[in-house]
Amino acid sequence: AYDSVTDGWDDHKGFLLELSRYDGFREVMYDSFEGAWALKRAGYATDPLYAIKLIRIIDTYDLRELDRTGL
Repeated sequence: AYDSVTDGWDDHKGFLLELSRYDGFREVMYDSFEGAWALKRAGYATDPLYAIKLIRIIDTYDLRELDRTGL
């Protein structure tokens, strides 16, 4: 459990940006389509449809503009 939502997001961002298993994700993380597939390849989720579902959410809510957001 985290003391705040911010603490949870900071932890999540930390392991995506620091763990070597996510090296491939970091190479493409500013492209949501490529990033979703890279997360799947890294074993981020056990759902075999994870990348497809994530991309569908990104498209449904027009979230591609967030690809331009820096960390």
